[in-house]
Amino acid sequence: PCCGSVRVQNQLIGSVVAILRNGASVGGGPATWTDQTFPLDTGVTLNPKDDITATQTSGGQTSGATPVPIVVQSKPTAPLGAVTFASPVVDCSNALLISGAVPGAQITLTDSLSHTRGTGIATQDGSVGVGVSPQLGHGEILNASQTACGLSQLAPTPSPPPIAPPPVLPMPVVEAPLFACDQAVTVDGIIPGAQVTLNRTGGSSETGAFVVSSEYFNVSPLKPGETVTAIQTFPNCEGKPATSLPVKVGRAQRPAPPVVIGPLCPGGQSVRLTKLTVGAPVKIFQNGALVGQAGAAKTTDDFYISETLLPNAKITAIQSNQCKPQKWSGTSNTVRVD
Repeated sequence: PCCGSVRVQNQLIGSVVAILRNGASVGGGPATWTDQTFPLDTGVTLNPKDDITATQTSGGQTSGATPVPIVVQSKPTAPLGAVTFASPVVDCSNALLISGAVPGAQITLTDSLSHTRGTGIATQDGSVGVGVSPQLGHGEILNASQTACGLSQLAPTPSPPPIAPPPVLPMPVVEAPLFACDQAVTVDGIIPGAQVTLNRTGGSSETGAFVVSSEYFNVSPLKPGETVTAIQTFPNCEGKPATSLPVKVGRAQRPAPPVVIGPLCPGGQSVRLTKLTVGAPVKIFQNGALVGQAGAAKTTDDFYISETLLPNAKITAIQSNQCKPQKWSGTSNTVRVD
């Protein structure tokens, strides 16, 4: 009930998203990505048992509302439960993953002198990556606490003793291939807590602290022929920085077809696809008729459709690159509704 924003996935880039509470608009805005948090309107307060759904409008057409609503939880009771440190805690960490929070709670990291070292707002799954500034000292213990709806955690959660990063950091990996117009670059092989910089010869660099070993950067459209590399480092620490092998961006081309994952059952309201390009527009067909357009938020993703699945129907899908004009893939495999 104390959330001031709602996270939405699978909207088309460029659409306008509306957050609905019991069918009435209470927030939203322009979609700049396929996984985005939208603010609620000023003065809007969610109530326990409210149904939260969303629509997207693009090209003069408005989708149906999310068929399975998210139900607002009851207000938390005092005291709030203790949050946990969910990522490895490494000397010189630049960010830490906190979980177990009330959705929408403010997370605060403090040191032994009660100085605030980082804050964040927990998402709907109760987790958030919190930047640490200045970075974690050698052997330093931080305390994490949450506050929500005017309530607080009874006692802060101390972090486990940090471990030392390896003297030579492992080489990160920029996932290949990359093609012109792509707007997501995934980097693997990162030690949680490391600072990662993505360098491009055809665009501006991006820097962020990872709290998991693999994550993607949302970037401006890649350009053909440019080179992309990634560096991971623990600044002001003993570990030697490591740079990935370079990946050259290829010319724009039709993406590979997605893959429809079965089984599918009559009456179903969603279809799971894999082999997706993050950020790509996706179209889903039932017996050749379009039943859904969406944006891929993950490489394997579930998409709601505008009609329920019919017995013995044939389900297929295509995906596009992010160029203008778009280049659509060939048709996926066919899965028959069982």
